Amino acid sequence: MRRPSPFRATLAGAMRFVLVTALFALVSAAAATGSPQPRIALVQASPVVVSGSGFAPGHTVTVTYASGSTRARRVATARALGVVRVVFKGLSFDRCRGATIQAPTAAELVILPCSAPNGKPSLAGAITGVVRGSAFVAGEHVRVTARVSDADPITQVVDADSGGTFVAHFALHRASCAEVFFRAVGSLGSAATLTLAAPACKSP
Repeated sequence: MRRPSPFRATLAGAMRFVLVTALFALVSAAAATGSPQPRIALVQASPVVVSGSGFAPGHTVTVTYASGSTRARRVATARALGVVRVVFKGLSFDRCRGATIQAPTAAELVILPCSAPNGKPSLAGAITGVVRGSAFVAGEHVRVTARVSDADPITQVVDADSGGTFVAHFALHRASCAEVFFRAVGSLGSAATLTLAAPACKSP
């Protein structure tokens, strides 16, 4: 039987090394860009509905909801895309009581009660028409209204970001001595108002 030459043996070994290195690189890249971190969100206040994404398809996911003295747990199976939806029948979310929602491997969702520091929804803005909201629920749909004195109101719908904040811009036509009124009402019960007093009017 003819034995392979040292050159061919060396070449074969080098090729195996290249293949192993390439496979290792592919596995590392897949791990680095793998499935996103599971996330959960409160999407309905009554009854409480929690949705999640990024879970392992076909696996069971236990979602825990806590608000004040209320504790509840529900189990759901992640669908093909890793999405879950859990309904807590008989429970209603009260924004000022706050809540904590948990699910395995997902970041805990904490909604501070209104009595906690920085827990009460609030607005800050300027007479130029810019208004900022804070302490709303992450992902909450917020209807923001701006009005100059007795003029017709202007409305926008925005979504609070992951930190519960949002910014809305209004093109306001102001009278020289008019007040500006802002109101924001969220789909999950958050609400806040802001009135900006008119600047002092100067006599001609």
